[in-house]
Amino acid sequence: MDATWSKIQTAFRGRGCRELSSLFHAHKLDTTEQPSKEASVVRSSLETQGYVSGAQLVHLLSLEGLVPFLNLWLSSNNSNCDVVDDSKRTPLLLAASHGQKEFAQLLIEVGRASISHQDSTGNSALIAASNSGGEAVVKYLLQVEGIDVNQRDSLGQTALLIASRRGHGDIVHTLLETKKADMNIRSHNGWHPVFAASVAGKEVALIRLLEKQRARDSVSNNQVKDTDLDDDDWANIRDRAVNNGQVSVVREIHTNYRDKADLERYGRTLLSKGFTPLTYAAAFGETRMIRYLVDEAGMDINQKDDRGLAPIHSAARGNSFKGMQALLDSEGIDVQLQCEKGYPHLLGDLDNMATQECSSNGLPMELAGQIGICMLRILLGHAKSKDKASRREQEAEERARELQQFENVAMGLDPDEGLPQSDLPILISYPI
Repeated sequence: MDATWSKIQTAFRGRGCRELSSLFHAHKLDTTEQPSKEASVVRSSLETQGYVSGAQLVHLLSLEGLVPFLNLWLSSNNSNCDVVDDSKRTPLLLAASHGQKEFAQLLIEVGRASISHQDSTGNSALIAASNSGGEAVVKYLLQVEGIDVNQRDSLGQTALLIASRRGHGDIVHTLLETKKADMNIRSHNGWHPVFAASVAGKEVALIRLLEKQRARDSVSNNQVKDTDLDDDDWANIRDRAVNNGQVSVVREIHTNYRDKADLERYGRTLLSKGFTPLTYAAAFGETRMIRYLVDEAGMDINQKDDRGLAPIHSAARGNSFKGMQALLDSEGIDVQLQCEKGYPHLLGDLDNMATQECSSNGLPMELAGQIGICMLRILLGHAKSKDKASRREQEAEERARELQQFENVAMGLDPDEGLPQSDLPILISYPI
């Protein structure tokens, strides 16, 4: 074995990839628990995984978690477990980032590897494992004496924030269970773990954070202070969950954080620029969210936001067939509701929505007519079925026909009924 190990070291120093590969193929270790892993170590690591210059042999072993070879390496003279590659990564950091728990344990307990070392981007072993989703490694590292749960990388991110952003719900739960992970540490750009999870649309991680925060709020002698999210942060988190169709998240916020994120409150920044959750759900066709907000949460289906726009206006101008149909299927919808202050031409332009308005204060049908005959027919059909089609609404249909929108929307019409076949966006030319 020692002779083979000497050949491996010599081949590695000469960067003899093929020679290394043949050695690993030929060398059979009776003590190894995973004999098949040696066979592909060199080619997968040096060629496929983008091998970097400056790496040591132990880094290569770390990538594959080859514990038997690590034992040989550790038994050699002057073995330094904190040797770094060109990115200042140690073998422990590589093992942690690749989920190699047994390898990481051997490096720490036998090789006395540093658990606090950070690479050129500030990643530590715990941060790297939290980023890659290595739950077993995270659980082990949290048991090591001296581990800093709140160590931050070069962007100011903790392991908790990174796990939240990546959506690793189980790791988020594990970190929070230590009761040492600070939920209030923000990154240098101001991101909070709860906000990071909401931006990434990671439902499981977000629910874990919200549940843990609620549990901490109910305990008077918290080791960590309550979250420092303000009302507008909560409004943004809530509205991102609405946009992502995460009913369970909105239900959790509405049920347990109603004082911080009232469904009728308008936010001031980012996604919450003057809109209610129902306005968003209607615009983006989130039918399950619409039903939850109206049927369970009890939102007024005709409630206008701070610019006088109701959900039905959002669905009409957003060209959201699913959103419109869900609204029309709800009790109490008013299809003759006027928007009081006009409506922005580009629903998706969040930065300019507060200032862009259309020239007329119209009915939903008039707004739909600017999009095309598809949305207009849905609304008009509903009004006729309720025997509420007014003369003004019929005039809106005539104006839409005059705008010659038929060719623009023909690809979205059902050949028999002349109604939309799906909720796919339809390319149209807006009238001037």
